[in-house]
Amino acid sequence: MIDVKRLKCPLCSQKLVICDSQINCVACEFEYFHNVAAAAVGFIECDDKLLVLTRAHEPQRGKLHLPGGFVSVGETLEQALAREIKEESNLEVLSQAYLFSAPNTYDYGGITYNVVDSYFSVVVKSLASLKLNNESLNYLWQEKGSIEPKSVAFVSVKNALGQMGYLK
Repeated sequence: MIDVKRLKCPLCSQKLVICDSQINCVACEFEYFHNVAAAAVGFIECDDKLLVLTRAHEPQRGKLHLPGGFVSVGETLEQALAREIKEESNLEVLSQAYLFSAPNTYDYGGITYNVVDSYFSVVVKSLASLKLNNESLNYLWQEKGSIEPKSVAFVSVKNALGQMGYLK
């Protein structure tokens, strides 16, 4: 956890005041906005089943998630999603269509990051190339109404799976 009493201004070393996502210096009026991070997530479906991955690392190791991840500097949501899917599953994205977005949080290293997850319906070139990297333990093909809510890693993914009809 961050000890907010010890945070000092990067410009003048004086005390910082934190209010929601804004950090202000009491002396020099320095302002920092800890904005929401962006993530892109894909629904890859085949024969009325959804590709679901099992997380290999914390946070939420062993829980279910969908292919996707954080947007890097200079990327669009679509570019990030195609990159993340390729990295995580070796699948090549042919097309993607925006579905919806949802707020989320991601706890890492003692810090809770606020995230907005953007969900896309994704078509891939060939499922024959499916090969997981070290971010996932395995993959499953799940039918609608078959996923236990408690087995899902993140609140927004759970809500998205529910919205798309995949939760029990």
